[in-house]
Amino acid sequence: MPTRTVFSTKSLTTAIEQVKSPAAFLYTTAIGREQTHTTVKFEIHNKGAKRIRTAFVGRQDPVRNILKDSFRVDEYAPPAIKIKVVNMAEAMFEQKFGTTPYDDQTTAAKKELADELIFLKEVAFRTKLWALSQLLTTGIYPMADGETGITYDSTWAQEILTGGNLWSSAAADIIGQMEQKKLDIQKETGIVIDTVIVSPDVAALLRQNDSIKETLASYHNASIVLDQTARGTDGGDLIMYIPSLNLQVYSYAEWTQLPDAQQDDNLLPAGTVVYLKKGSFTCHYGALALKPDRKADESVLFPVKEVVRKWTTDSTEDNELQLHSAPLIIPDDGKGWACVKVTD
Repeated sequence: MPTRTVFSTKSLTTAIEQVKSPAAFLYTTAIGREQTHTTVKFEIHNKGAKRIRTAFVGRQDPVRNILKDSFRVDEYAPPAIKIKVVNMAEAMFEQKFGTTPYDDQTTAAKKELADELIFLKEVAFRTKLWALSQLLTTGIYPMADGETGITYDSTWAQEILTGGNLWSSAAADIIGQMEQKKLDIQKETGIVIDTVIVSPDVAALLRQNDSIKETLASYHNASIVLDQTARGTDGGDLIMYIPSLNLQVYSYAEWTQLPDAQQDDNLLPAGTVVYLKKGSFTCHYGALALKPDRKADESVLFPVKEVVRKWTTDSTEDNELQLHSAPLIIPDDGKGWACVKVTD
């Protein structure tokens, strides 16, 4: 296959679709599906907290009017991911170095291209993972620097415990708090949460809490006999199952970092608990309007998760591989999860 065909935007975009995303507990737990759109901006119907019903009427009574204020329709243009690496693979494809009994002249170039695509995929994925963590812990989906983030429910707020309710308190009724939070979310949204994700320091408090120990003991250590296929991986560790609440509790630790940052960002800060239903978030992707190459006069619309293209700039002689994506993570309901600060 000619080099120019290998590095066409269509070929590169097809290739990146075949690259498996990194595994990450938080993302695979929260995200139930991914959906691409055919437009740069798209409408999302956000379910509100109300669950309207109507009364039965007689056959001859007039039709009841229902105000659809339990739903709202917003139009979003997702923030962009734009990243690049120096395209070393193309130069290697074009080199006419000799062969050996163990190799051919394109093997190293193919491996280099694969490594470059994997690296771009990983960086883009970690960016989505960070955005998801921001949404879960602050209620706001981040946009570009200087732009206001998206809030799906204006009344959503992280709860901060105090006094005897703190999980560091020996008197704290942790089981009771979990039960009440689960009920509150169900009453508000109809969503029944099944997962509790805690930071490692909170996990240590749970293991030491007498009410937790007594509850699990009464179920003959049910947390130990839980189906092994449900145990967490890739940053998440299943620490217990609470049968009376049908809740799986995971300890979670993961970090990301900006290229020039001096320290890592903790995706789940210390003292944090997140309640959610598995799969109750969707990652939407806006279509990307891009020129396939510098010779193109007009942009082409790509309704895909990620586009990879070869590019050159006037400021450098390096060829680039660029990845473009426009992800937007949206919950099934703006109040369908909760984040609680349980230590001071």
